[in-house]
Amino acid sequence: MPWSLDMDRPTQQTAARHRAHAVMQTRRRYPRVNLHGVEIDLELRMAGQELVDRARALDISVGGVRIAATRRLTIGDLVVLRGRLPGSPPHPIHLAGTVVWCHRPLDPDGSAGAFNYGIEYLAVAESTARALSTWISQQEAATP
Repeated sequence: MPWSLDMDRPTQQTAARHRAHAVMQTRRRYPRVNLHGVEIDLELRMAGQELVDRARALDISVGGVRIAATRRLTIGDLVVLRGRLPGSPPHPIHLAGTVVWCHRPLDPDGSAGAFNYGIEYLAVAESTARALSTWISQQEAATP
């Protein structure tokens, strides 16, 4: 049975997705930094459109990012993300990518939370790639 794109209700596949995500964590091509306590707010645009939504990065790597957003996207959608990496000075980032997975977890009160999306980068400016790589290395070094 294929995964349901109707994310207003959790499905039986939710538990399977979590298990698959845990396995995937051990096989990632790029180290991912969980952003607990670090705010990276992003502008989310569909390719060729004006501002569509605000998003928050939940984890990030040099190959992709997991975001939370209120707008419903579809696997395969092309998106552009703009924001700033925290630091001194904050470095602007501009990323183009495609939605490769989506999930809508429940909030603690049982209501549907923000949509979570996995975005795989298709195009990253060289300066953004350098800044992202450096920032991720700094975050990993600072993590006990």
